Amino acid sequence: MPTALIEECDITLGTSGIRVNTMDPAHVALCRIELAKSMFEEYACDKDTKIRLAINSKGTYGNGSSLVGQFPNKIKASLMDIKLRGETEFEKSRLELSFLGNLRKNAKIPLLEASEEEPPYPKIRFNANVKIVLADLLEVFKDMEKHGDNFRLTATREEFKIETVTELTEQVYPFEKGSDVMLELDVREPSKATFNLKYMLDILKQLKTAFEIVTLEWSTNLPLKISGENIQGATVEYFLAPRIEDHDEPIERKPEPKPETELIQEEDKIVCTNIVTN
Repeated sequence: MPTALIEECDITLGTSGIRVNTMDPAHVALCRIELAKSMFEEYACDKDTKIRLAINSKGTYGNGSSLVGQFPNKIKASLMDIKLRGETEFEKSRLELSFLGNLRKNAKIPLLEASEEEPPYPKIRFNANVKIVLADLLEVFKDMEKHGDNFRLTATREEFKIETVTELTEQVYPFEKGSDVMLELDVREPSKATFNLKYMLDILKQLKTAFEIVTLEWSTNLPLKISGENIQGATVEYFLAPRIEDHDEPIERKPEPKPETELIQEEDKIVCTNIVTN
């Protein structure tokens, strides 16, 4: 599922499975999901079809008509049935959802106008690669949330650490190579980059619903790739734009404006463009 920061997204229902490729409104995060048809108990699609849905309450029609708003709170759903069909124009403009469990729920939600183009896949050379246990990583960021708005990833060939440094405090979370938490560390070149903590927390919370291990990939002052893959055929990838700053200075420096980046679509690639925020 895309993060709560993404309000609406295009979904491609293809002959080989389902694909999502979308960005948040601020162009700070990109989400890419692939679900192979082998994951589904039944899957039938005779041609590629792109639809657009409101994901959360900030979408076009509000939470009552969003995808997240349809998931039942009390019904223990063991099966979800999704159908796109209809004979009339009204029926063709709705997505049918059925939740089957201790109780049943049927719903229809409106389809939005799909985008003609989708964000291209970022082409980035990553110098640092860390495979880590997701539950432990999430606890680090939950604790870090009390101390700052941004975090820094630093990797050398022997060490990986996450930190947030302000003018008054410093929190550092080191991970040892070969530990039970950090399963792999592969570094071509020492790499440092700073990112938004709120975005990262939201991404990790979404990934935790499906994955136990995630991979982090980044290079100095380039986007962070957070990905998970399971044996059932699901692949989920997020790209998070960095904050461009002097890594010898505290991460939090207020009230000075700080350069930040957004992921901008440019022909066949996504590039980082500096913007200034207060």
